[in-house]
Amino acid sequence: WDIPKPPPEGMPQGRFTLRIFGGELEETGMSIAYSCIIFGSTLRHAHMADGSGDNVKAQHAALIYKPPDLFGLEAINGEVSIHSPQDHEGIMTILKKEGCKLLPREHSVRVTVGGDRRHLTPSLCCFSLGDSSTVFMVSDIPPLPSEHVQGSQKESRADKKETRERDRYRGEQRRNREAVPERRSSGCRGAEGSKAARRSPSLSPHLRKLLAQGKRAAATSSSSGSGSEDASLAPGKKRRKPPPAAPPKASKVLPTKAAEAKQDRAEVRKQKKKVESSSSSSSS
Repeated sequence: WDIPKPPPEGMPQGRFTLRIFGGELEETGMSIAYSCIIFGSTLRHAHMADGSGDNVKAQHAALIYKPPDLFGLEAINGEVSIHSPQDHEGIMTILKKEGCKLLPREHSVRVTVGGDRRHLTPSLCCFSLGDSSTVFMVSDIPPLPSEHVQGSQKESRADKKETRERDRYRGEQRRNREAVPERRSSGCRGAEGSKAARRSPSLSPHLRKLLAQGKRAAATSSSSGSGSEDASLAPGKKRRKPPPAAPPKASKVLPTKAAEAKQDRAEVRKQKKKVESSSSSSSS
């Protein structure tokens, strides 16, 4: 971030003061003697260090003076909140003891990285860096000219809209995160398993035994060849011709459990008929 050049008129010495508040206590402030003051987390990269926030960057924001009596805040690497003294109870107590006259409260303004520079006003003269608890205040700021007041009102409306959209987006994310455990705990897998168990019929031990015998016989016949198939046929019966091959399908569809069970029962009945026919022929 490039530091802007100082104005040719220079900075009026001793006119403006930067006050620093930490909760209900006021720390030692300073007279603003430079046209640009950089705020950050360390004095190695900034003029004013604030270590009370976790997300305060090394170069967070800059307070820039513009003649004759304007102060603007520009975000360098982190957001800055501009608000009224009425937003802080500790500042209000100190200002009331000093007998300061307070202007009507205004809505806070947020300065974002890459956004426009925001000007301070007598009612919006406090600012803080990120989530820091330290509040800076520029005293003796005169009212803004009319053109700057209109611009600040447009900016405040834009900030309100941005805040509403951000809150709506965060609310949707929070609702989605809360809905995920409910879907996981609804027992979808158990329901699917119970449905599959209801779909697959249970076989009796006798049918299972016959089915196993039929499968072993089919495996033996396929391994021994066509001769063994002819020998297994009953005498006086001709070998059946195999059915014509079905045309190839575009995609292979796996049979369901119900279809497999139906096919197994048909195979058991077929093997049972073969056994009965062989027994009747042997008895004759």
